[in-house]
Amino acid sequence: MTGYDGQCSALNVSDLRRCGETATSLNGLFCAFHSKQCQGLYRGYKNRNAQLEELNKNPPRYIAKSATAIANQTFSDIDSENVLHEVFDYLLKKHALLDRVIRARKLHHSRFFSLNLDYGHQHYLDTLSNQNFIVLKAMERLGRRTAEILHKKRKWFRWVRECQDTEDAHRDSEKKKVKQEAAMFKRHQKDMEMRQNELKAKEYARRQETDLETAFLERMSLKELEEKEAVWDPIEDVMEDERGTYLDLIKHFLFMTDDSQSQNPTTLALSDTATPDRKNQPQSDALADRNKSSKSKKSIKKGGAQESGKVLPDKSLQEDRSQICQRLKDGASINYGEGSHILGTVDTPIMLKDKTAPLPDEDIDRLLGEVTEVKLLLFCRMLLSHSSLTKHAIDADSVQEFLDNKDITDADLRDICLKMEKPGLQEIRDACADLGRREEEGEANNGADFAEESEINSADESEKNYERNHRANKLIKGRKRRMAKAWSSEREKAIMQKEDPVTSSMRNDAGKEAKSTFIDFGEIGEEGNFRSKKVRVKICGKYIYNYASERAVSRSGWLQFSIIAKDSELRDAIHLCRHWDEFWELSILAAWQYFPTANWLLWKGDRPRQQLLQMGFIPYFQFEGAANATHSRQTGSRGQHRRAHAIIEYRNFMCGHIRRNDPISRRFLQYISMQTHKVAVLVRDAKTGRIVYEPPPLAGPDNESNTWLTREKSGLGRASKNEWNILNEVGPKFFTQMEEHRGWHFGFNDHYDVYIWDLVPGEIFQTLYNTIHDLLIKAHRACNLHDLFKPCEPILKSLTRDPITCRTRDIRPGENVQSLWHLVMSGTTYFVDRSQGNLVADNQHEEIFYQEADALEDTILFPEHPGSKALYKANRPALERFAKSGPDFERFLFDWSTTDDEFSNEEEGEDWDEEEPQQAPKDQYSTRLLRKDTHANDSDENSERSLDDNSSAISVADKLMMKRAMTDDDSPDLASFFEGEGRLSDLSEEARQDILATKGWKNPRLPIITSIHETFTKFMDREKSKAFKRAWHNGDLSPGASTHWKETRHLIKTVYRYNQARTPFKAFADLRLVDVHPQRHRRTYTDMAEARAAMTPFFPSNCPDLELDSPLLDQFTRSQQLSPQTRSHASNKYRLKEFWHELDALGLGGGFKAGGDKMPKWWDTATRPIIARLYKAGILDNAVMNNPQGQAIAAKEHSREDADLYIDYRDHIKDIHIPPDMEECPSPESILNTARTFAANNPTARFALLRLWSAPHFYPLMIGHSQRVWNSFADPLGRCWEWKFIPKDMPYSEWSMHHNSKQRLQPFRWLLRDRVVVSRNLFLVMADGEGELLKLATAVTFALQTEPWRLEVDLGDCFVNVDLGFLEGMRREWLE
Repeated sequence: MTGYDGQCSALNVSDLRRCGETATSLNGLFCAFHSKQCQGLYRGYKNRNAQLEELNKNPPRYIAKSATAIANQTFSDIDSENVLHEVFDYLLKKHALLDRVIRARKLHHSRFFSLNLDYGHQHYLDTLSNQNFIVLKAMERLGRRTAEILHKKRKWFRWVRECQDTEDAHRDSEKKKVKQEAAMFKRHQKDMEMRQNELKAKEYARRQETDLETAFLERMSLKELEEKEAVWDPIEDVMEDERGTYLDLIKHFLFMTDDSQSQNPTTLALSDTATPDRKNQPQSDALADRNKSSKSKKSIKKGGAQESGKVLPDKSLQEDRSQICQRLKDGASINYGEGSHILGTVDTPIMLKDKTAPLPDEDIDRLLGEVTEVKLLLFCRMLLSHSSLTKHAIDADSVQEFLDNKDITDADLRDICLKMEKPGLQEIRDACADLGRREEEGEANNGADFAEESEINSADESEKNYERNHRANKLIKGRKRRMAKAWSSEREKAIMQKEDPVTSSMRNDAGKEAKSTFIDFGEIGEEGNFRSKKVRVKICGKYIYNYASERAVSRSGWLQFSIIAKDSELRDAIHLCRHWDEFWELSILAAWQYFPTANWLLWKGDRPRQQLLQMGFIPYFQFEGAANATHSRQTGSRGQHRRAHAIIEYRNFMCGHIRRNDPISRRFLQYISMQTHKVAVLVRDAKTGRIVYEPPPLAGPDNESNTWLTREKSGLGRASKNEWNILNEVGPKFFTQMEEHRGWHFGFNDHYDVYIWDLVPGEIFQTLYNTIHDLLIKAHRACNLHDLFKPCEPILKSLTRDPITCRTRDIRPGENVQSLWHLVMSGTTYFVDRSQGNLVADNQHEEIFYQEADALEDTILFPEHPGSKALYKANRPALERFAKSGPDFERFLFDWSTTDDEFSNEEEGEDWDEEEPQQAPKDQYSTRLLRKDTHANDSDENSERSLDDNSSAISVADKLMMKRAMTDDDSPDLASFFEGEGRLSDLSEEARQDILATKGWKNPRLPIITSIHETFTKFMDREKSKAFKRAWHNGDLSPGASTHWKETRHLIKTVYRYNQARTPFKAFADLRLVDVHPQRHRRTYTDMAEARAAMTPFFPSNCPDLELDSPLLDQFTRSQQLSPQTRSHASNKYRLKEFWHELDALGLGGGFKAGGDKMPKWWDTATRPIIARLYKAGILDNAVMNNPQGQAIAAKEHSREDADLYIDYRDHIKDIHIPPDMEECPSPESILNTARTFAANNPTARFALLRLWSAPHFYPLMIGHSQRVWNSFADPLGRCWEWKFIPKDMPYSEWSMHHNSKQRLQPFRWLLRDRVVVSRNLFLVMADGEGELLKLATAVTFALQTEPWRLEVDLGDCFVNVDLGFLEGMRREWLE
């Protein structure tokens, strides 16, 4: 290569421009300065090559003896500090030589022979670069080993090691770092211009020195000349310049430079002087340089335009103090986008309609000081992740001291510079958290840690219990779930598995010694008590804490975060929040213009979204185009073409989050789950992934799924005969889609995912939104418009607004200013209804606020303490729990059962709704042990236990014979037992007669298969009866129902024990009378014994020495009284028309009563508590429909003072077809006439008037699932319900109860004949004398109460052992 027109062909090191001097070297290529510089570079890297070869020949003793290459060496076998230092010095020197050789060769080739293509030269450079990389990695491993030996006893060591491991796992390659370095220099070109001017000045000074010394050097000898030239090595200048560049950029990032002096006057002068003389430059070269400069400027402008269009995140990190100050002082422009926005409100002043509020100078100075401190902490945190820098950072007392350390390599400075130029948001957050740390915080937060851990353990245990309670589902064949029981996204799984690395490591280490103790940073006392110790490390004079990522950031910390990461959005900060409270405060602060960053204020969106956010419902995805997307097109059959149809239907839906463990969330989810006439809802627990609540199927015989969102049908023929094709539905696939399409995510999982969609397709979205919004208002129990701001009260009380700039800021300690909360509550605040355009008075829109009816309903649905934070659980009474879980096959196979006496818990004051099924043991052996330990409580063995309680009348041998007679299929009858043992003579005459009644009595055997099937059927009947009875008695709303039933059970149990002690064989004789063998079922004997115990108190001669004091035995007083609170049993068919006059006056018409606005308000107040009680008990269930068959009203009967719930089914009476075997109930007069006729024929006639138990609103008769739709109704709010049991308001309900009562006695008609008259749930038993009446009344009671064990005789409504005069003198209502 030769020079052009004698011009030097070298490129300036400073600006890469071609030198304009004349070429004077011997080869005619370079000027004197560049010739000297070229020779210096060549001589320098040759000398270093020689030093490098010499260094490789004389390695340290450890490396020379080691058989492992340096690339694979971990240095784990070095324990001596001296050896470590020796090896480190060797590697450091080798790295310095390699680095300078590589840089010198690159510089030599690029500046002096840039157009020569020397592939051998490039190959050699690649080899040297690989060696340098190996040495650097070895130095890092050696540094970590050194730190381990020196600091392994420090508390912070393990934490720092984890940080370094994390950094190593995500470290970029050397090639990528070079590209990042070039990009960084390009982005900071303005800052680099100053540095470039300095380099030009140095290069010019060096050139001047060369010219001045030229004459002197010509006079020196050759040897002296070589020694003089060898002194200058140009690569050292380059290394120093690059190091200074890194340091200048780091100082710029850390605000350690003076922004007021963007350019040094001295530097400018040198730069101007150093500029080559363009007059002597050839015109073509000057033009080329100008073109090159022009192209460069154009490319810079073009690139800058593209970057500004992309709004790259790293731009926010390039601001200096003056730029931040100007941005905060002027405010930022903001565009809230589409949607409904209201200006002039208390949270959006008109002044801030399109910009953020400016900050005063004193606040800016304070924030800049805090931001500077955060940047220093951020820098210190980054130093932790570099093992080669940790030692230097710990030894340094300040950042400046650290930067002045010459032992830090340029490569390390480059890595730190790259990290500081574009730090991660997580690192910025942790630095902001470090700024607010206090000395006592570690101890103060210790309790919170264990509270959270306890809550997690509790949730885990709850999940385990849930799994155990539903293990039997796996054995049930044919039962299909409509949806997966649980679903978690990959992100949520990662959150659940995520754990602090140091805690995890220490836990694993400590688990070998104390597996039951939670190990964290700290010590374990002798008693196993945890003593927390704060773990921190001092880096460059700043304390860095190990738990910054696990604690919530303070409000001021997020303010600093928003200023530093100005192009971030609130959704980025949300992902970094650690719990709901931290997120909630951020959301409210952003909605009230607290942050000076425009992107953060966009979080609140339009007005409807802001209202949901303010009340704690956080929407993240919604579809609102159902009204426009739903289409239906059908053609008739009258034309030339066949009938055809094409229908597509959409449902609006909204997905959102609500807080977990919150009473407001519990109320909202309960409320919206009861809105089945409008919406469907699915609730998923993000912490466990379990589906907490899923919508019930559509009402009707088809049991159609209600989870679809989009469906279509098309084809020829009638549309009604074609099946729907589901295109999209709520389920695991839908969950995955929402996870992918949403724009932000939580960084924690302590929340519920709520999916809500319309019931009716094609609705406008406003309907769905209003439903959610109104229920949130009620969940917050807001009674007026001002109460809508109460969720934000704690935050608003700590904020104030500047009257001039309208900026929202914190109230300073001791400052006396008006808070935002007082501004909202003051009289100057008013509300505007957009639809009316005028002020809204307090009495308008009352229906959306919390009212008396809502409070009455809440006392029933949420009886917990007001401050309770129990998890949300759907209303699942005993009946639904049994239906969901199915039978317990373990208990059936092991012949083990829970308490058969459904009323034992009731007597102990416990609520049946809270009773959980007892778990069966895992094996037969443990079953026996459990039975042995809990024998006294297992009343499924009542037939055995009853013989042990107060049974002094018979011996132990007699008890064993009775047990065998009841349980052993191969055993003879009871009489044969006693005759074989010769013990009949030892018994009383009454006992002998009872035993002899069983002589020759055998239980008919059934085939094995039939026997097993029958046994299982009876087992299921028994299990269902327990659930039914719990539900029925919880749904008994008559006054004093619980007390009355406790009294009844206490009386029966008292007499039961008395009979077992006095006449234990009487039940065998009674069973022989009705011809029901005791081996039919193990409950058979107990059923008969309880039936006799229920009748015995009314026959004093059969319990002469038993003193009883019960109001139930005062039959005459009861016969003359009738509770004024008793609701009549009359169905719609038998009610007078005048009873419905208030409802008819509303003019609602037939069918679905959609006139909630017209209904009297007191109807809602009277009916809501009753419906809530029945719903919680399991008597009512939500009906997924919007066209129910009846309408609920409140009314007062003529004999009652209080209003009650009544259902109007009159419109459907004409559609009811009565089966031929059903008949109308006998009238009270007919019953009395039958009793008179019997008494006339039997002078000693005695009567018993028995009545089956029933609740005021329903009979204990179940309705088939497919028939429930015909008994549905709407309450005054429009919510739809369906009865699970026959309501007394149902037309012809008396006939149904009468029919079932007759069927219960049908198997015993051969015995009872015409001695029993049935009327609805009333039974008149007639007998000739007390002895016969006791037997017949006991037989009737047994027939009613035995298997399937659902019906019960209510002694409070019974009159036993009375004469005809008593019947004629009692109130006629008792005979209805």
